[in-house]
Amino acid sequence: MSKRQFYTTYEVADILKISYRGACKLFDAEILKGFNVPGSRHRRILKSSLHRFIATHGIEKFLTEIHISRRDVVAICKVSPKVVDTACKRGFITCYKIPGLKYKYIPRSALETFMERRAVPHEYLEDFLRRTYPDYKESIKNPSIVL
Repeated sequence: MSKRQFYTTYEVADILKISYRGACKLFDAEILKGFNVPGSRHRRILKSSLHRFIATHGIEKFLTEIHISRRDVVAICKVSPKVVDTACKRGFITCYKIPGLKYKYIPRSALETFMERRAVPHEYLEDFLRRTYPDYKESIKNPSIVL
């Protein structure tokens, strides 16, 4: 029995911690190589293409941590998008952008540092994580669960 040489767009979205639509956009823009499943709208992305993409753009270090989109950071910290963009540009927040997508992502550790500097209550982040990740409470009790 042979191993699969491809991922579904849902699997790619999960691996890159982006939306399903974002994974489709990377495929449609031919940033990730793959094929359309004949007779359907489903896409398959080659494993080698995804691994090459991750290595080329140096995003593997960001894939082991919870990431929050810029839009969510604005909502959690109750600041304007301009404040978050300025903090990213000046290096106060470590953020990354996946090539081919317009969104910026911020690692949880960087967001916590930003929140401390701005005196934002940590409960805001905890509430967001509980709503966004259903397994979040369980992962606190059992650190082996990866979000």
